[in-house]
Amino acid sequence: MVAAFSFGGSVVGGAQELASITGSVKVSEKGPALEGARVTLVGTLFSSVTNARGEFSIAGIVPGKYVIQATAIGYSTLSTSITIKPAEILEVDFETDADPFKLPDLAVRETPKLPAGFERRLASGGGHYFTRDQIVRRNAGSTADLLRMVPGVQIGCRGGRCRVIMGRSGANCSPSYWVDGVQVDVNILWQVRPEELEGIEVYAGLSQIPAEFARHSACGAIALWSRVPPAASPRDKKPEVVKTTPPIPPPNAPSPPTPGNSPAG
Repeated sequence: MVAAFSFGGSVVGGAQELASITGSVKVSEKGPALEGARVTLVGTLFSSVTNARGEFSIAGIVPGKYVIQATAIGYSTLSTSITIKPAEILEVDFETDADPFKLPDLAVRETPKLPAGFERRLASGGGHYFTRDQIVRRNAGSTADLLRMVPGVQIGCRGGRCRVIMGRSGANCSPSYWVDGVQVDVNILWQVRPEELEGIEVYAGLSQIPAEFARHSACGAIALWSRVPPAASPRDKKPEVVKTTPPIPPPNAPSPPTPGNSPAG
């Protein structure tokens, strides 16, 4: 659950004033405050980490529309759309639920799970590619940070908002974005973490874009492939002992003979 409350908001002397956000993150059902939860304005550089009382504060925000998101290890991720007015102090309170992850009783053997099309395009060398091993080695803080390492790709930030710019195209030309073959919004770069990805494809110019990602891609394309549960094989288990119950004889049935007292033939 997310609750937002506004405190003030004005324009002084005709100049637009910056706004701020305060709030808290705690466990639902009157649970404890969460320390160390990260609160972020998606697609911007604005973020904060909650203190021991579960409180956070973000200042110096340009008025406008944003998506605010709260994440904490072991708890559900929450997000909501907000509109911030000039000089406003917006209070946003998050109540999240525990999201435990239980490892199955399996022996895990992890193997790449990228589609055949990724392997084919990787072999062609038409773009820039990240496999799972490369993503791990880069150890980037966000998916957008991974793209900073790609030639011809820039991350431009202005007024706290960030976007991807393809250096080989015009300054106002942004690429198209895809997740598992489906076209999505630009905010996906700040919503999906590197550890959730199996592979990334980056095409920094129009001439590089393969047919699969050509739709609405005037100056480039970025394709993300999400991770899937790894292949698994059961561990050796002890044979199950099955207990059986002898059938109940029908009424008036003769009793079975006991050993040593068999009837004479």
